[in-house]
Amino acid sequence: MENREWSMLEQVLKLTCGITSRITALAKQENLPATALKILILTSYSPFTCVSTLTECTGLQKGRISPLVQELVERGLISRHEGSDRRYSLLRLTPDGTRFLRNLLVDEIHRIEKVFRNPDAPREEDLLEHMRLVADTLGFASEVPRGREEEVG
Repeated sequence: MENREWSMLEQVLKLTCGITSRITALAKQENLPATALKILILTSYSPFTCVSTLTECTGLQKGRISPLVQELVERGLISRHEGSDRRYSLLRLTPDGTRFLRNLLVDEIHRIEKVFRNPDAPREEDLLEHMRLVADTLGFASEVPRGREEEVG
């Protein structure tokens, strides 16, 4: 690998580790397992999410995801809804879950806004487009995968 390639890899790993570390710290602050917070965030991406999508996005098997989902349901942060196929439960962020995430992430949003207030910072739209391009180029989906069982009505 050339120095440029190593440098790019280093930046991708630094970003990945930074995000994971921050999610872990925020989860700990709320007395939640880090994966439960990831599930909550993933559930916020679409009106309905299913466990198979969560397993695909987290890399964990259903047996590991289900207890975390149940904990979030018991806390009132997500709710279960029966899908068109009764074998699948669809998960949805509750209003309390939405408030919880907003309150939890408000400081993170302010940190990001500071970056964009810098006159030398790239435009937000340009940065987002570059991030999508990098994710796609590295083989990561730019969007959370949606299974057929998530289609509603």
